[in-house]
Amino acid sequence: MANSASKARNTSGSVNIDLRLPKSLHLELLTASSMNGVTVEQFILSAAYKAALKITERDDAVLLDQEAWDVLNEVMQNPPEPSSLLQKLMRS
Repeated sequence: MANSASKARNTSGSVNIDLRLPKSLHLELLTASSMNGVTVEQFILSAAYKAALKITERDDAVLLDQEAWDVLNEVMQNPPEPSSLLQKLMRS
């Protein structure tokens, strides 16, 4: 029997996810989804996907403090001369 971690890695086909939630939350989701003209499943999937993208994009970003940013800018504006090893590598 496959566990939920292996199901999450399944990129071919589709995966079912079962949710248990209070009736009041289901009613709220049902109301919001119908106001948007989509099913509850589409509404939940859209919200979950947007949240997942936000998290993964945030984790993919590199954040620098001011000092690191200044060092990076300086190196980009005034790059050091290539070392002999780098010059040799570029010739081969």
